[in-house]
Amino acid sequence: MDLLRENILLRQKHKKVFSPGLQLQSLISDSQYTSFAGHNWLRSKIYCYVRTGKNKAKIFCRGENGQEKFCYHLYKGKIHGAGVVWFNEGAIRLEENFSYGRLHGLNREWYESGKLKRRVNYKNGHKTGIMREYYENGRFKSYGKYTMGIPQGKHLFFSESGRVTTEKIYINGVLIPKGVNELMASGQLKAHHILRIGNAEVRRICLEALTYEKFLMQMKHEIITRENDSELVRIDWHKNEEPIYLVKVKCPSSGVFYTLRVPPDMKTVKEAIAWTFNVESAEYLPLEET
Repeated sequence: MDLLRENILLRQKHKKVFSPGLQLQSLISDSQYTSFAGHNWLRSKIYCYVRTGKNKAKIFCRGENGQEKFCYHLYKGKIHGAGVVWFNEGAIRLEENFSYGRLHGLNREWYESGKLKRRVNYKNGHKTGIMREYYENGRFKSYGKYTMGIPQGKHLFFSESGRVTTEKIYINGVLIPKGVNELMASGQLKAHHILRIGNAEVRRICLEALTYEKFLMQMKHEIITRENDSELVRIDWHKNEEPIYLVKVKCPSSGVFYTLRVPPDMKTVKEAIAWTFNVESAEYLPLEET
């Protein structure tokens, strides 16, 4: 019995069939569909649907040799639970887990030889934790950490012989140049280094690492207004960035000064400090600070 005839009989038996396109896409959240449908064999086969219980079903496809090409389970119309994809000869190719249409849990992929190719965990559709990729000889191909889909920290890329070929550093998904990362790690980052950085996202990361207090000390600035020991200041710092407005305020209990960024429409120290407490200027009562 050839593949087409078998699938036709299955369609007649189960009264429903899935084919490439929107029918399959409707089962999977948009953010996951591209990954799921990326396999070439998903574009030309007939997908059979079998109800397995209340609100439960599975979709699958069989190859010419009768071996299932893939099998995914559904719950309330969304792919849910474990899904498996096989090579033509029956070796496992991909094993992944879904929760209501989103990748969730352990995801593993193999070479046809049975050697592990990739291992990563997902949470609500996002890579989470360490993702490991391997060459077929078992050596690392890449290694890096993700937090809810955002690359973090050091990501390493290797040659097939095991030598590190590339090293990338990420902070909250932003790729940090090697020289900048070395300055940050050594504590030698200064305001003048930040001014020379071309990438706006990297500048933002560096500003947060340096702290606004140190940035203010190292930059020329304009004092807009002063109230007792507190100041509202403006820093014109980069041609491609809006001016930075900071309020420098003294804690009444500890005597320590804090430097906080505020919106550029602040006109007085009191208004700026009130904004940091998320209250209107008229509601801010300094004597009641705790």
